[in-house]
Amino acid sequence: MSTSRQRSRSKKEEQSWLNGRTLWAVGGVLALIIAAPLLWGWMSGDDEMPAVLEDVVQEMPDEGRDHVAQGTEVDYDSDPPTSGPHYPSVAPPDLYREVVPDEMLVHNLEHGHVIVYYHPSLSDESARKISELTSEYDGQWDAVLAVPRPEMEYELTLTAWNVKMELEEFDEELIDAFVDAFRGKGPENPVR
Repeated sequence: MSTSRQRSRSKKEEQSWLNGRTLWAVGGVLALIIAAPLLWGWMSGDDEMPAVLEDVVQEMPDEGRDHVAQGTEVDYDSDPPTSGPHYPSVAPPDLYREVVPDEMLVHNLEHGHVIVYYHPSLSDESARKISELTSEYDGQWDAVLAVPRPEMEYELTLTAWNVKMELEEFDEELIDAFVDAFRGKGPENPVR
C-alpha cells in the first residue's frame, strides 16, 4: 500500500509544473533574460554617449597613431589635437603649470588618458578640483592630466581619443561625465 502511495505521489510530482526542477529552469531563464542586456553592454564596451554630453562633445576624425621622433613638430587638424602622430613617450599624470608638447600629450590620449587644457586665468577653486581628478586617476591606461593652454579661446577644453569638449566656464557635472565616459578607452590598451 505504501508503494502505491509513493507511486501516486511521484506521478503527481512529475505532473506538477511547479516541482523543484521546473522552478530552477524557469528561474534560470528569467535570470538570463534579465542579465543578458547587462552582459551584452559590458562585453560590447557600451560606447553610448551619456545624455548630458550629447550636445557638448565633438567627435573628431582619427588622424592616426604613428610614432615620430622626439622633437618632431606635427601639424594637427584639431586644436587641441585628439589623435595623430606623436612622440613615443607620455607625460606623467599631473596638474602642469608649464605647457607640455602636443606631440607628447597625444600619446597620453592613445593610452586612454583624458587631457584637461585650462586657460591660465582659471580660478584657484576650479584648479583645485581639476587637481583632485589628476590625483584620483593616475593609472598607466586611465589617467587625467591638466595642462595650461594660454592661446585657448575657452576656459577649459577636455580631450580624449577622437573627442573634445570646450567649456566657457568650469562645469563640474560635465567634466566628471566626460572623464567617466572616456577615461581608460584609448586605442592602445582600453581598460574600460
